[in-house]
Amino acid sequence: MITYRRIEAHDNKTWPAILTFLSLVLLPGIALAASPEWRAPYDLAMKWFNFILLSAVIYKYGRGPMKQFLSGQKEETATELKALEDEKARYIDEINAARLQTEENQQRLLEMKDRLIAQGEAISRQLSSRPTVRAPP
Repeated sequence: MITYRRIEAHDNKTWPAILTFLSLVLLPGIALAASPEWRAPYDLAMKWFNFILLSAVIYKYGRGPMKQFLSGQKEETATELKALEDEKARYIDEINAARLQTEENQQRLLEMKDRLIAQGEAISRQLSSRPTVRAPP
């Protein structure tokens, strides 16, 4: 008497074996034995089956490395962003210092202008208070 092993839903080693067996042995044999009108639906079904199988393999084996890659990119991006924010703060400080220097220079310019005007007025008063000497005709 043949005894069959019961396949449990949680048996992770059995389902990949069944799917591999079906995809490698049974399905191509069935497709060859079928009439030509079944070729187009078979091809479509196999495309979907291969897509689902490839997606499952990529999900199972690629999820961990992809997570590591993305977390590494996240850290790298955060580091670059921090450096750019520091550089931006430095440039803003330099701009503010330049504005302050400009305001100080404008104040000094106004003071120098007022001083020059005052000196010119003093010289003008001195010259106007002197008696004018006229040359004989």
